[in-house]
Amino acid sequence: MLDSGGGSYQELVYDDQIKWVVDTSSELTAKYGDIPAIAFFHIPSTGYQKVYSPNLCQGTANDTVSPQTQANKLISTLFAQANVRMTVVGHNHGNNWCCPVLGSDHIICYARHTGYGGYGTWMRGSRVLILKEQGQYSTYVRMEDGRII
Repeated sequence: MLDSGGGSYQELVYDDQIKWVVDTSSELTAKYGDIPAIAFFHIPSTGYQKVYSPNLCQGTANDTVSPQTQANKLISTLFAQANVRMTVVGHNHGNNWCCPVLGSDHIICYARHTGYGGYGTWMRGSRVLILKEQGQYSTYVRMEDGRII
């Protein structure tokens, strides 16, 4: 989980945070082998603006993508150097989509509007991740009324 700022802090995952993830991933890989990872952070990176396509993605896009305040290489670095297979963000409450990153086996997702605070009148729900051995996973959104979407 990475702190992507907000409130009185700049909305950004800083380069030193990215370096820490890459360094820690390298250390763990050297010790244990390839360990698939999922990265969570609240505010999407600018990479989220470039990915959504209704033809390729699953879920709904009922909100804009409001990314971090500065572009950085967060997504590409996580996927290339830190064994990360999936990223999950919140921030834009009306989105609950997952999209493949073309040319790879990586995926980026929104979690859904989960709590009672914030903005919007979307029904609450939460992204559920099912982790399996050998790095396999599946995901879906369970709505507050029990529906799975």
